[in-house]
Amino acid sequence: MGPLAPTRIPLSLLTALFFILILATPALKAHADYYKKIEPDGTIVFTNIPTTSGYTMIFDEYEEEYVTYEEYYYSTSTYDSIIKDASVLYGIDTSLIKAVIKTESNFNPKAVSKKGACGLMQLIPSTAKRFGVYDIFDPRSNIYGGTKYLNYLMNFFKGDLTLVLAAYNAGENAVVKYNNQIPPYKETKNYVKKVLKFLDYYNDRPLDL
Repeated sequence: MGPLAPTRIPLSLLTALFFILILATPALKAHADYYKKIEPDGTIVFTNIPTTSGYTMIFDEYEEEYVTYEEYYYSTSTYDSIIKDASVLYGIDTSLIKAVIKTESNFNPKAVSKKGACGLMQLIPSTAKRFGVYDIFDPRSNIYGGTKYLNYLMNFFKGDLTLVLAAYNAGENAVVKYNNQIPPYKETKNYVKKVLKFLDYYNDRPLDL
């Protein structure tokens, strides 16, 4: 599918047209992502391939959570060699490691969350200690610790990727508490969706080492 010309929709018509689009074309969501941008004058622009910054990606018609153009398309190969080594050591696909890093920290090795998660793979200090991370802000140590945790979760949840990702975000005890289902937390549900989106992205761009 080629790029659609950006479509400008007056704010007064947005709601009706958006729901008409959803009801009339349910199959489109399975084949393409859609993006929107609000101009300074209030005009809302939709497109399937954004060509400038300022767009946000719509996950689905019921979600209010978006990924920005910059978050979706910016990536780095800075840590590819470390990711490759961790992948071989712990048996976790490189694309999954990159998708988690992208979602967690956007490749910022000094990132710190409001909950105290740190580094590229956003490890909380207790998890870092549990998986042998000697320096939570050291990229190699952090990636190795996060990948080792993913390996543990893969074994714990018998390879169920959605549960692995939910547990990486909310903790394995939360997943077990809800009978091995994704916990009913909006943050965790959106987290799983984001990682899977980036996993598709990186699966199409394997490491070239």
